[in-house]
Amino acid sequence: MRRHVQLGGRLAIQEMQDLDLPRRFRTICVPSSSFQLVLDPADASQAMQRFHNHLEPGGALLMSCPSRAGGCAGRSAGRSPIGADYAAAASSQR
Repeated sequence: MRRHVQLGGRLAIQEMQDLDLPRRFRTICVPSSSFQLVLDPADASQAMQRFHNHLEPGGALLMSCPSRAGGCAGRSAGRSPIGADYAAAASSQR
């Protein structure tokens, strides 16, 4: 049985480091390693701050961050290759 579901929504096209939307989200998903396309460390740090600012308290940022060694670099320390502290950002929301 096929059902047609019509979804509504808005599309915003912005640089990650310039993310500025009028609301917060429970989940932000950065797909397909697209964060790797932000090459400047200052822009990457700004993008992480923008993601954090757009999350609801207790919200989740979903992204892949592969390293040369495989897996997510700094996973056990809660740090990204650019030094953004995910653990601190998450705990400050609680």
